[in-house]
Amino acid sequence: MTTKPPLYVVFEGGEGTYKTSTIAAVADRLTNHGYRVLVTSEPGTPHLPVTMELRKIMLDNKYDAYLPPYAREFISQAIRQIHIEKLIRPAYNSGLYDVILQDRGIMSGIIYAEACGVDATDFTPEGLLQTGIADAFRIYDLTIVLNREKHSLDIATSVKDEFGSGDAMESRGDDFHSTVNAKFKEYSNVLSATYDKCSTRSLKSINVDEYDGKPLALSTYIFDIINRHAAKKSVL
Repeated sequence: MTTKPPLYVVFEGGEGTYKTSTIAAVADRLTNHGYRVLVTSEPGTPHLPVTMELRKIMLDNKYDAYLPPYAREFISQAIRQIHIEKLIRPAYNSGLYDVILQDRGIMSGIIYAEACGVDATDFTPEGLLQTGIADAFRIYDLTIVLNREKHSLDIATSVKDEFGSGDAMESRGDDFHSTVNAKFKEYSNVLSATYDKCSTRSLKSINVDEYDGKPLALSTYIFDIINRHAAKKSVL
């Protein structure tokens, strides 16, 4: 008897796009509808404490001055490899889950790395780094990109305060995050063209400005998208 693989959903987007709170709400709703859900994240997941230690070095502001762009990126790549090999792959093959919801993945990793100064050509098959944007298409069944028309650093920094000395990415200011937001839109368009040719994988870009003050409407909309894809994949 073969196990049905779960639907693998990744949420992408810049700071302050309500990813974490939306994922929690969607996970609750999926669970209430009988889905067995695994919620995880990159870079770093509480399911694997070693990745949280690496995340702290990568993102805690007190280490920022010690990390040139490629040093930070190699930590990011290490976190992803540990995450995939020690959590995602076993979960995918276990038969224990119907849906995997992930906060950030390859798209976020590449966009933030480029914004920090890593050469985009290193994310190609001939480049130095392990994963490129095409890998997102091969790995995730459904990519949900949450976008804002205009980045608000106030929104981003009010959402969480993970490190006492601040977050190295959030601390980079509005110009940095405007560049990041533009990249999410650019890569969404790039991947959409690829996904459009595939009947089993999909990308959905959502403008969260339309849902300001309406978190239930946003989570309901995304739940409906995931529910349809899960039915298509016959995970229930």
